[in-house]
Amino acid sequence: MGLATAQVRLLALTSRKADVEMQIQLNSKRKTMLTREATDLAKLYYAKLQNARIQYSTTNGYKDVTYTYLMGVDNGNYFDQIVAPTSNSNIDRKTTDSMILTDAYGRVILSDAMLNIVVATLDHDHTPGLEGIATDPLGNPVTANETTETKTITAMKYLLETMSGSTNTTDPLGTSKTAADMYKTYNALYEGTAWGDGADKNPQLGLQVLQYLMRNGVQDGGRLYKDGNTYYSDSNCKPGTEVTPQNGYFYIIKDVNADLAPVLGENIQSDAGGSGCMYWEGAGPNNLVPVLNKTVANEICNMYKFYGSIFSAAFNGSSGLNIAATIERNQATNKWKVTDNSAYASVSNVETLQNGLKSGVYQLVNVSTPVTGGYEKAQGLDYFVTQNYVVEKPDSEARETITAWYDAARADLNEKESYWDSEITALSSELNSITTEIDSVKKLREDAISSTFKWGNA
Repeated sequence: MGLATAQVRLLALTSRKADVEMQIQLNSKRKTMLTREATDLAKLYYAKLQNARIQYSTTNGYKDVTYTYLMGVDNGNYFDQIVAPTSNSNIDRKTTDSMILTDAYGRVILSDAMLNIVVATLDHDHTPGLEGIATDPLGNPVTANETTETKTITAMKYLLETMSGSTNTTDPLGTSKTAADMYKTYNALYEGTAWGDGADKNPQLGLQVLQYLMRNGVQDGGRLYKDGNTYYSDSNCKPGTEVTPQNGYFYIIKDVNADLAPVLGENIQSDAGGSGCMYWEGAGPNNLVPVLNKTVANEICNMYKFYGSIFSAAFNGSSGLNIAATIERNQATNKWKVTDNSAYASVSNVETLQNGLKSGVYQLVNVSTPVTGGYEKAQGLDYFVTQNYVVEKPDSEARETITAWYDAARADLNEKESYWDSEITALSSELNSITTEIDSVKKLREDAISSTFKWGNA
């Protein structure tokens, strides 16, 4: 090989060697990146395996917390099982009725149906306890400053109307016989027709009973017995020792029988001849002892505990309203209407709710009492886990799916790694060949140069 030819060949081999070495470095970096991807993949796999679901315990294991679990189902069958639970009830009850759902700002997230009840309550034209007893000079219903408690009491009236199908709406939530029976009692108390002597009303007295039930629950004030057409109380109700609504108490009938109908204002006559559900203890209106069937009283209290917690929290705000929705008042009709309830649409999706509970976008709160609707707005999910209201459990059902995904992703990385390994091996072999050939060309070039000098010295 001539000197010039050897030099050209050496330059070509040196260039190729540089290219191969560069390619080996690039492929080595690709392998390093694959190692990092494998590490990240393993971390993500572990995180997915540890990803908890917010769940509650049932007799059949654990189930995901959903909006309906926290806030109820808008139908009559669900209502029946909440307020009149039986041994064969098939709904999952919350650990505590006072646990409800809000957004990150502590605003209550209501379903469309429950929001309509809030709107109906705001449109109500009088304050409970005042209906029918007076009017202003223009003949309008008398109103007073309302509280969270009185608004909640009114909301329960509209809830019962809706659940019993008593409203004019074309889409009732599902007729409930329990709600229909309760509505007669509740409305008689609310409007005062259950407590009047003859045609008179006493809504103030009825409001006291509803308030008592909300504040105290059912407590036995005494028994009522019947002898022929005469109702009389036991020794706890002697003259001068009566327990009356004016003192904050009233009588609950302990034993229900055919003679004592559960509906106020119907079938129970005072022995003074009035149509109200009451007992005369002596003469005069101050000695009236109101009587309420214990079964209905319990149902009202159950309604307050579950639905009252929701509505009272919704009315507990600086402006008298605390909801994650937008409502506007129509200036022409002076009525309220809902313009946006997208928050409810979001939490109706289980995955959105689950992720939101873990991130804090949605929060659980514990209403202290329906009377005030108060609750801590920053207790955090850990509080409810600690109280065993809910649990955080790894998603065991998704474990197989997650593992299959990981195995497929790891196999893909292994395939890429094998490819780059083979590329590096081939390039390394080529590099060795090039190095050997360069050494050979250099030897030939040196021999050519050496022979030239020898020829010149001959």
